[in-house]
Amino acid sequence: MKREIVITRKNRNIGWGYTCWTPEHPEPPTSPDYTGTVKTVLDAIAADRTYASYRSGGTYHTSQWFAKLNGRWYPAEFEFLFPADLYITAPVGQFGETEHLYNTITAVIEINDAAAALGHIKSERKAKSSAANGKFGGRPSLYDQAKTRIGKMNFTDAQEEFIFSDWPEGNAHFTWLLSASRDEIDSWGEASNWGHE
Repeated sequence: MKREIVITRKNRNIGWGYTCWTPEHPEPPTSPDYTGTVKTVLDAIAADRTYASYRSGGTYHTSQWFAKLNGRWYPAEFEFLFPADLYITAPVGQFGETEHLYNTITAVIEINDAAAALGHIKSERKAKSSAANGKFGGRPSLYDQAKTRIGKMNFTDAQEEFIFSDWPEGNAHFTWLLSASRDEIDSWGEASNWGHE
């Protein structure tokens, strides 16, 4: 059963892994080495010294993108756009501003086991039922709580993108976003020019 997974610059349902290729073990990796947002994963790939040595030293290797569905990682294929394409920008206006050409890409995964396919169907039914009844199952993550709170503060899309960039503090950053006032967040963003140099 094939499924399409939507990937954005902000969601954390993408991963990537690699392995050394040998004739005895030609298969691609079965799980990601790096997960997170597209930017997190791309930065991790660029910083991985072992992978860099594989690429520059002529070592045969295989790599694989992954997408997460219902808490499980599946090998992903991209038919048109690739993860790095989310960061292609084009000039707009007359003052040197740019905007991203693509806001989403689609990963295609293959679900081969009946339990995973059934789990997805049950999850879809449960989500539809919960939404129809005005209920949302489970406690939202810190990220989701912060996203909801910041969404009500009327920041621009560019400011929100900066607020939710990959900060090394992780959950500590989201916790701060849940307690900081709009003025505090605005001062913090202004101090770093909202990520513009």
